[in-house]
Amino acid sequence: MVKILSKSLFTLMIALMACLTSCKVDKGTPLIGKEKMADIIYDFYLTEGALDLTTIPSSHKRHYYYCNLLERHGITEAEFDTALSWYSRNSEDFMEVHKLVTEKLQKAKNELSHD
Repeated sequence: MVKILSKSLFTLMIALMACLTSCKVDKGTPLIGKEKMADIIYDFYLTEGALDLTTIPSSHKRHYYYCNLLERHGITEAEFDTALSWYSRNSEDFMEVHKLVTEKLQKAKNELSHD
């Protein structure tokens, strides 16, 4: 009887372990790493702030300045969109990127205030 119970418990544990490991979702990896994504978003914020001060029509802003920004970082709009989509599905990773951006903005602000 103990042997049957032990065998049943072992089978149940194996089945439970199989279920638990099969429920794990593989997030994959982002097309653009966190540091580079933070650099790009930081530059987007700076560009947006500068463009808000100009009289350039909105449609021209996006086309020229944002495409130029992505080109400077060596990525296409499609690659950026893919990475942004990945980060939107992986909120913890996106929060880490956002923290890096916030730190970069704060550092720039501190440097400007000391000049």
